[in-house]
Amino acid sequence: MKVYRGANLDRSVIENYKKPIGENTSWDSFISTSKNCKLAERFGNTLFIIDTSSCSGIDISSYSGFPDEEEVLLPAGTAFKVLKVAPYSTSGQYSIYVELLPGVRIVLLGKTGTRR
Repeated sequence: MKVYRGANLDRSVIENYKKPIGENTSWDSFISTSKNCKLAERFGNTLFIIDTSSCSGIDISSYSGFPDEEEVLLPAGTAFKVLKVAPYSTSGQYSIYVELLPGVRIVLLGKTGTRR
């Protein structure tokens, strides 16, 4: 299954996602995603396309005040591999393709940021 996350990222942050292509990294905080690609596209200049085949988040849409968002929550410390960063459309949007890693959770207390 794929889930999607729209984000408004500076160009420098987008460029930083190109550096770990093929390497393992993680998100330190909970990550809100959607099963609905068109909905996620509206949330910024960058669309994360997240392959959850080997590891999944928690579908919280039935608990949400906005069930139409089809929200899937990824736990803090979710590890992933960046597969590709590419222009998404002629409007300047980018897509960042990532694959979640099975059974890997990285918990770092007192740290901030998105990469290790």
